[in-house]
Amino acid sequence: MARVLVVDDSPLVRVVLCDLLRDLGHEPIPAGTAAEALEFCARYEPDLIIKDLIMEDADPILLMEELRAINAEIPIIVCSTIARRHEICEALRAGAADFLLKPIDRREVAQVIERYILHK
Repeated sequence: MARVLVVDDSPLVRVVLCDLLRDLGHEPIPAGTAAEALEFCARYEPDLIIKDLIMEDADPILLMEELRAINAEIPIIVCSTIARRHEICEALRAGAADFLLKPIDRREVAQVIERYILHK
């Protein structure tokens, strides 16, 4: 079982991702703001972070850098729509391990966990 920090400013996306992670046997930690993401990352020491690329209260790259400053070993997976290709590329250059496209696909989430957690 992995502990996964789910960072998204959309309550619906957080619920869907958290339910999906529970169904896959993992422990989700939901965060709706950048401040919560930073606090929960330090407090709960997640194995993986799944983060919305664009959040209203944070610069996407700066938040990722701040999360990495807490623990650079935690893989950060960014989520976005294909329309944000340029921002996804920037996030990958800044250190994101991978990305998921919205709408979230159960198989893709399972593959990400397999790739970054179960085969560490």
